Amino acid sequence: MAETALLSCNSSQIGIISGELKIKPWQVENTLKLLSEDCTVPFISRYRKEATGELDEIAITQVRDRAIKLVEMEQRRLSITIDDKPQLTGRNVHIQGERLP
Repeated sequence: MAETALLSCNSSQIGIISGELKIKPWQVENTLKLLSEDCTVPFISRYRKEATGELDEIAITQVRDRAIKLVEMEQRRLSITIDDKPQLTGRNVHIQGERLP
């Protein structure tokens, strides 16, 4: 689930994470890319500093956790929106304001 969430993070969510953590959007994008390639947080913070703009383990973990949370919230919002749409049945189909028998 976590890897899927990281791969499906959109530009709006990247902007949210960037603003909340006060880092540049490219740092968020590069961090998420490395995480989606199965790089570990310690590996990224030690050996991929140039890619993340010197983010430490705490910041990388915050990016990962927030990305997962935002994607999960979006998926939940979409499922609620779909579930809340009325179904067309004999009881609730109307033609010009009149109920069908």
